[in-house]
Amino acid sequence: MAKKRAVQRLRPYFFRGRTQSVGFRAARRISGRSARGQELRETLPIGRVVTAADVAALTVQLMANTALTGATYDIDGGQQFV
Repeated sequence: MAKKRAVQRLRPYFFRGRTQSVGFRAARRISGRSARGQELRETLPIGRVVTAADVAALTVQLMANTALTGATYDIDGGQQFV
């Protein structure tokens, strides 16, 4: 019973560590029109470069879901598998 009370008192202070590991992201210098952008589109499993909208969507999901804790989420279009 004491343990349960202690957990309830400390719950607001629990750290929910979640990080994002962003790979290549579309920017002006790596746009779809550049040679590098074309190379990434051809080699990445998703067939395109990760955009700021992709990163933002993951950020919103991580903030909204309180059950996710202590993990790193790779958002790299599958680059780690290439």
